[in-house]
Amino acid sequence: VVIAVIALLIAILLPALARAGVARLAVLCPSFVADCLETLEEIGLRGAAQWRSLGGEALELVPCANAHPAFARYVASRVRSASR
Repeated sequence: VVIAVIALLIAILLPALARAGVARLAVLCPSFVADCLETLEEIGLRGAAQWRSLGGEALELVPCANAHPAFARYVASRVRSASR
């Protein structure tokens, strides 16, 4: 399912947004708690290259929650609670 959504984004949505005049795009992958290499490569690299080839200025992949210290504190607190 994830691969299909990524393919849809790159093949259909990016060209449609470019035709609509969108120049800068931020992409969030909310179903992932942690960044994974596949998403970083497919969206962050290939998606960004596709976006630029369509005339877009910038495509930014918004980091997942794992990149934020508050998320790490939350996970640590859940582990401590579960281990009691």
